[in-house]
Amino acid sequence: MNHWALLLQHLPAPVYLCDVNGYIVDCNQAAIELWGRTPELSRERWQGAHRLYQADGEDLPLDRSPTAFALRSGKPIHDAELIMERPDGSRRIVRVNPRPIFDESGKLLGAVDLMLDATAFKEADHARARLAAIVESSEDAIVSKNLDGIIQTWNRGAERLFGYSAAEAIGHPITILIPEDRLEEEPRVLARIRNGQLVEHFETIRRRKDGSPIHIGLTISPIRDRTGTIVGASKIARDIGDRVRSEQALREADRRKDEFIATMAHELRNPLAPLAASLQLIEMGGYDKPVSRSTCERMQRQVRHLTRLVEDLLDLSRLTHGKVELRRESLAVGDVVNDAVEIAGPRIEAKGHRLELLVRPGLRVHGDGTRLVQVLANLLNNACKFTPASGHIRVLVDGQEGMARIRVVDNGIGIAAEHQDSVFEMFGRVRGGAGAEGGMGIGLSLARYLVELHGGTIRLFSEGPGAGTEVMVMLPLEPGSREAAAPGHPGSIKPDPGLHRILIVDDNEDAAASLQMLFRTVGHEVAVVHCGHDALTRGAEFLPDTLLLDIGLPDISGNDVAVRIRLTDWGKAALLIAVTGWGDAKDRQRTTAAGFDHHLVKPVDFDVLERLIIGPAATRH
Repeated sequence: MNHWALLLQHLPAPVYLCDVNGYIVDCNQAAIELWGRTPELSRERWQGAHRLYQADGEDLPLDRSPTAFALRSGKPIHDAELIMERPDGSRRIVRVNPRPIFDESGKLLGAVDLMLDATAFKEADHARARLAAIVESSEDAIVSKNLDGIIQTWNRGAERLFGYSAAEAIGHPITILIPEDRLEEEPRVLARIRNGQLVEHFETIRRRKDGSPIHIGLTISPIRDRTGTIVGASKIARDIGDRVRSEQALREADRRKDEFIATMAHELRNPLAPLAASLQLIEMGGYDKPVSRSTCERMQRQVRHLTRLVEDLLDLSRLTHGKVELRRESLAVGDVVNDAVEIAGPRIEAKGHRLELLVRPGLRVHGDGTRLVQVLANLLNNACKFTPASGHIRVLVDGQEGMARIRVVDNGIGIAAEHQDSVFEMFGRVRGGAGAEGGMGIGLSLARYLVELHGGTIRLFSEGPGAGTEVMVMLPLEPGSREAAAPGHPGSIKPDPGLHRILIVDDNEDAAASLQMLFRTVGHEVAVVHCGHDALTRGAEFLPDTLLLDIGLPDISGNDVAVRIRLTDWGKAALLIAVTGWGDAKDRQRTTAAGFDHHLVKPVDFDVLERLIIGPAATRH
């Protein structure tokens, strides 16, 4: 290889040589990579590309290529732009520079062509052109400035927003847009830009050319040169005047609403006070006719109802503005429950409900007593409202994992699963039915707000219409009362020896439903699920003291479920009864090893089941 051939191979740019007839006699590796192929030397003419196209995409025969023209004319060609197609179909934009080669006597020897792959440059040019078009056509004002605050670029959006033309703005300080009382914003913004920080969602006021103010939202980004040095800032400004005016109008409407509620509450209280007092006087003087007694009692109920509505409306106004302040102190949970029962008691007595309380002593929380009593009284009133006359309401209080757990359980009309979340929304009213009382749908929303303000949670459970409802409040215990709450098993707490919480786990829905009906008929509280995973989840919520478990469940074995239940706090002391179609000795050994107390084979005798459930714990193995 001679020196010229060696030089050709080491050139970084694509280069190839042709003889006087246009046949390719040599090329370097860079040319082969550009073409995507290796031409047959001395057999192919003019160009090594698979196909050639003119810059506008029109097909270009090889014998009309710039190299062919340079050889025929004897004149060099500079930066002719072509499109080359490779064998794989990909295309590259190239600039070719074919130059004829002559000997010392002027005889044409051939040509050399230096090619430049311009694809990246073209794409960058197109990208810059697209970006410029986007910037220019944007509805937002897009402006750039240097680190001295001098405007460098100004698009049409800026002209429309601020009223200055590009000629009027470029070269002037950005402070021509800033009102005098906001000039201190500019040095703070520039300081953040110099530190490479992005300024986002900056809402402020700027000044148009005519002097009028405009509310804008700004996003400001650092501009860097090729070395990464910050040389300026790019600003995108958007007119947010409509939004600001809408927010101001909403605030004003909200203020007027609060004034209306306060005025209405005041005006309603005025007639309510003498009405209540007059009814009391009539009651103290006695009734001369039965109709007088019933009429006065009815009026008293309605007065109490109106009074509660007024208080709920005032609380609604305070809560929506976050104006409720808690006056926290150390509280005995039992005292909170007693105060709430005292408030709800007259209503409960009026409907002939049986109220049952079971409160574990020693539980204390750090909270606002007035507000927590309000929460529980609200829950009791709701239970009373949606439980038919002579129904049963229970309040169960215990501790669980550092939390005081307060459950208000009724055997009222229940609530469908799809509505159980919406009852906590403001004005959510989905429960109803024969004997149910109305309301505005504020109470549970207020209760949730107040409970969460105390760092607690509130949840509602119901098996559906007709199945009663349970509302559970969890509040953080004071550290000193946690030890008092730990002993014992929550599921073992029963309001009386004959009433139990039973979870039936069986994939045979008819069998489960029939057992559920039988147990409910004799007064037990019953939940049903149809697979093992649901048993674990529902058990942690329902906290049963008794579980009837099928073994052949569709997802995991009932034995595995029993093992996992025994590892939980709520399941350690629960009564586990296997109700299964498998009954030989090995099956019984497996259920015993899994932690079951009893093993019954289907079909089971309900009387036997009932005796096992209500029998003393000593009968369990």
